[in-house]
Amino acid sequence: MPKTYSLTGISGQVYTYTEFSPGADWNDIAGNYAFAKIGTLLTDNASATILYLGQADSFKSRFSNHEAWAPAVQHYNANAVLARVNPNGEAARKAEEKDLIARYNPPLNTQHRTAPPGQPQLPPRPSAR
Repeated sequence: MPKTYSLTGISGQVYTYTEFSPGADWNDIAGNYAFAKIGTLLTDNASATILYLGQADSFKSRFSNHEAWAPAVQHYNANAVLARVNPNGEAARKAEEKDLIARYNPPLNTQHRTAPPGQPQLPPRPSAR
């Protein structure tokens, strides 16, 4: 069963994302996503550092050549994509993206940040399942 993560926006809204390998075979479906560095804490609970958050009309076309993936890997050792299907339209996807960026302040996002680059972020925790 794929691992899921609960990401909480600055609004307090909780969004559940599923972990995928970067080379996954993506579907032509709309949703929100995050590039992440998945690690292990001393307690053996997996944690994720969110490096970039975005939204797409189609995961398949967006991930075919994403401009933020190479920097995420080269500079931050990204090793996973967290994704969530969101068919509620572009406005809903952008609102979720903005809500999460404001909370996590990913280093590769340049808009909607609430802290200067380099500011520590709060790691999301895996969902209990």
